[in-house]
Amino acid sequence: MEAVSNLHNFMSGLSEAAVYDIRACFRPRRYADREVIFHGGDPPDYIFQIASGTVALCNYSVDGQEIKLYIHQAGDWIGDTGIMDGRPRVNTAVANGETEILILSGTDFANLCRRHPEIQHAFSVMQANHIRILLNLLVDASLLRLPGRVVRTIQRLLASMGKQDADGLHYIECSHEELARFVAASRQSTSIELKKLEQAGIIRSAYGKIYILEPTALNDSSDKLTSFEPVVALYDDVDDADDEATTASPTGI
Repeated sequence: MEAVSNLHNFMSGLSEAAVYDIRACFRPRRYADREVIFHGGDPPDYIFQIASGTVALCNYSVDGQEIKLYIHQAGDWIGDTGIMDGRPRVNTAVANGETEILILSGTDFANLCRRHPEIQHAFSVMQANHIRILLNLLVDASLLRLPGRVVRTIQRLLASMGKQDADGLHYIECSHEELARFVAASRQSTSIELKKLEQAGIIRSAYGKIYILEPTALNDSSDKLTSFEPVVALYDDVDDADDEATTASPTGI
């Protein structure tokens, strides 16, 4: 997988003047665990940067089944699609744990784009990145059976937000139930596929975690699934991202 820094942060390459003016318009707000930031169908009046914590983008079936599309981390922007076309939001954003959000109104964003034309270009590049990732997810959902979707999702989460323990072992913080929501399958079916990977010596499951014992084998399995290299967001240091996003508000949080 191709891991790209600042994939969801259009501010990363802007001039100091543009960044300063954006920060001056931020309105900070705290969200509790599982609190909804916006619902699918809401009007797109604001865009949001995550100052700290993580946010899940979700969709729901008519019977209430949750499908997790993506987990965004500190520094990422969310809610950007509707701000351009004015159409209602297509997914729901939910705080994963205590989360701090910096809110920018659509009116302020439009004024900022007129004042700093570079913002529009940077924003368009970020949206192109989002389209690329959504196409990756669409291909996975259309072409891959459940075993392939499980492998690809583990690899994607590991590349974006994998951690390392004291013994140097890489892992992701993800329960069987949460992984099932990513791959749009039942917990039981997902657990069966994880058990197969465990029996092959590729992973080891623990409470709320999946340890990667053989990263090369995992990558080899994933690389054979499709003919292109998927793109994922690279978060070099989550703590640094938290600090950078939090200081983005002149009022502080």
